[in-house]
Amino acid sequence: AIAGHSLGSVSGEVHLEADEYRFESVELINPDFELSGSAWLDRFSPAERFGIQTQVTGFPSEILFDLLQTEPYLSALVSGQLAIARDESGELTGNGTLQVADLEAPELPEETVNGVSTRFELVNGTLRLQDTVLFSPAGELHGFLDYTFESGTFSTSFEGKVLALDQLQLLASVPLTGNLELSVHGKGSTDKPEISVTAASEVLEIADYSLQNFQLSCVPEAGITRFNIGGAFLDQPFELTGTVEPVTPFPFKAQLLLSSTPVSPYLKLFMEEVPEIEAFLTGKIEAEGMLTEFSDLQVTGDLQELRLILRDYELRTAEPITITYNDKSLKIPSTRFTGEESDFTLRGRLDLEGQKSVNLKVIGTSNLRLLNAALEDGSVEG
Repeated sequence: AIAGHSLGSVSGEVHLEADEYRFESVELINPDFELSGSAWLDRFSPAERFGIQTQVTGFPSEILFDLLQTEPYLSALVSGQLAIARDESGELTGNGTLQVADLEAPELPEETVNGVSTRFELVNGTLRLQDTVLFSPAGELHGFLDYTFESGTFSTSFEGKVLALDQLQLLASVPLTGNLELSVHGKGSTDKPEISVTAASEVLEIADYSLQNFQLSCVPEAGITRFNIGGAFLDQPFELTGTVEPVTPFPFKAQLLLSSTPVSPYLKLFMEEVPEIEAFLTGKIEAEGMLTEFSDLQVTGDLQELRLILRDYELRTAEPITITYNDKSLKIPSTRFTGEESDFTLRGRLDLEGQKSVNLKVIGTSNLRLLNAALEDGSVEG
């Protein structure tokens, strides 16, 4: 047993030579994993001069972390071949191939990366992971990672050509489908990483709608990530910009410019039921919340114009308006609306979920066709 783990029984040959111990044809017999190899140790300074060659299949990562006396930041089964040695100069060198399966890590969103395959080399204090493949239900990412131990710095680059987004759950409960091309580039230190991301797709399906010519770029800036998302939505070009903090639950701020843009498709991204009234916005929408949970979403709309259509009756604002959405309620400040034979001031609140209660105050003149449009049965005129 080592570090509280039962490793099973050991078979092999031990040779005592003038200045070193040699272990040959060593095999660890355990029903859960396989480990075999050879090693040599300096008799007088075993920590300063040694060499290990081993082959392993299905070795639990928890044992490795306990042996190294470090916090287990992931759980996985490790297989592969490796050789590690330290000579008279004190330099630690190594090389080999590794496969990591059944990968689980608290820092990774569920069902993103579940396996790794890599060829590694350790030289001059730098660990190089070459020909590395990250496996996920969506597809594969190919690239490299270099890490220097003394400075704690790294550089990395990964690319994925066809990632099936319907196999992932990235944005709360919003369903995503489509194939994505993805590139990730990084540098810096482990405590201050700088990660840039670009992504593209000809067509992305989000809820019941499609995004054409989707483009995404994310660039690090002063501890946050600045993003830009563009493409065509409902045959209209759009550009969404903002920032996101690169830690769970990924707090974000975003801004979207609108020009006579219908609101219902955007609401359907976040709500199960959408009011039957049609709304068209011209102005700026700012949103703030968490990417992993939209229930606390807060939205502010600075609008030059708000146009409403309820059945066959149309209203529009006669002045700029600022509306807010939070706590699942839409709040409308005192605003003048005009329509056919209508001119009134309205203010109040609409609850968009739950009982969908309405608390509105109207002062002015209104064509009764507006009331008629709001009635499910019957009709009024005047």
